[in-house]
Amino acid sequence: MWADLGERDAAQAYTASWRLADVPALTLPFVAERLRPAVPAPREKTAPLLAALDDDAFPKREAAAAGLRALGDRATGTLRKALEEKPFLEKRRRIEALFARAKGPPSGTALREIRAIATVERIGNPEARRLIKVLANGYADARLTQGAKASLERLEDGKNTARVWRVEMPFAKVCVRASSTHAQMRCLPHARTPPQIRLPDEPGPIRSPARSSPR
Repeated sequence: MWADLGERDAAQAYTASWRLADVPALTLPFVAERLRPAVPAPREKTAPLLAALDDDAFPKREAAAAGLRALGDRATGTLRKALEEKPFLEKRRRIEALFARAKGPPSGTALREIRAIATVERIGNPEARRLIKVLANGYADARLTQGAKASLERLEDGKNTARVWRVEMPFAKVCVRASSTHAQMRCLPHARTPPQIRLPDEPGPIRSPARSSPR
């Protein structure tokens, strides 16, 4: 189920999230082992890659861009500073593209981390709150840190009941459960728009599905 949290199929990911939330005694230690507070990419790793973006050899420039891309949002601070130094046109364009990608819709590992925080928030017990507090103290530019901070704010405000982080994927039917105590599933229509991710720190309320009457 852990791998399912990073799947493009939102219905599969949400099903895994609710199943994990139903067994907090197993899920919280499992997540704590796999998620650590985010740290920025070390300078000794980013500096050579940034320098290689100016290399005369095209393959070296491409390899450097790929290396920075692999660092994801852990390199956003470094990329931001590099842009402030006003590099030459080609290097600037490469850095801008890398920065936009790092700040764009998450996928794979980054998406799994966001959904893992959502799962911990759904559990919402004292142990879950302690875990989220730890993650909220990570690197400020990382999605993991931002998501944890937003989650912690909702938990402290008592606003996390039956909440859903909606992730729209093209042609994906999203099924969500009305609450942690009701097993009935409700499916949203197929999305017809490009993938859109609304992260938990973005403005606007997160819809709670209508409660179903107990049967």
